[in-house]
Amino acid sequence: MKKMIDRLVDVILIFVIVCLVYYLLTGLTTGKPNVFGYRIFYIPTESMMPVIHPGDFVIGVPVDYEDVQVGDIVTYKSKSNGITICHRVIERTEEGLVFKGDNNVETDNQLVRFGEIGYRIILRLGVHYGENEEKQKEEIPGSL
Repeated sequence: MKKMIDRLVDVILIFVIVCLVYYLLTGLTTGKPNVFGYRIFYIPTESMMPVIHPGDFVIGVPVDYEDVQVGDIVTYKSKSNGITICHRVIERTEEGLVFKGDNNVETDNQLVRFGEIGYRIILRLGVHYGENEEKQKEEIPGSL
């Protein structure tokens, strides 16, 4: 039984190492590191609190503009500084998508159009779960 457990641990470790190498290689070659299409983002600000806290990591999957719905948390590149923004879609207009951080007073200062969407956030990996864990999971549409 111990040999079987040791073998299982070895297989899991090898799988993790292969995933990390794949992640690093795709990052070096494409500039967008991902594992099987999933991408990890670090959240440095309070703009999405209380759903996502500063220091949390989130996992996103590529999403087409047509599939984005109001309420989704999505990434896009800021036109003013090139930084990746992770905010919630609050309105869909003919001109583009309107975004806003849950903790921000005002909407983002740019409309996001076709071809500018990055990833839909599906999972939060953070140390701030605790008593509001279920509420936070509910507030990320499509969360696992």
